[in-house]
Amino acid sequence: MNVKKLVKRLVKKYGTNDPFALCGLLGITVRFNDLVSVRGMYQHELRKKIVHINSSLEPHVQRQVCAHELGHALLHKKINTVFWDT
Repeated sequence: MNVKKLVKRLVKKYGTNDPFALCGLLGITVRFNDLVSVRGMYQHELRKKIVHINSSLEPHVQRQVCAHELGHALLHKKINTVFWDT
């Protein structure tokens, strides 16, 4: 699926481009954890979607990581992923 089209469709449907708000609207849980050298990760378990974000990151970086992991939740629904800090 084309990522740009997906984003445009979500923004139009929900009236926001805030990845945290979109996660909430889509039923994706967002958790802030001390992930050491990992920026974030997406977890799919028992039909639940969870985005984990490193709590030590700056707020604007947390937003970017959330958007990145939201992409995984929408495009690779059943694949668990880790976003390393490298």
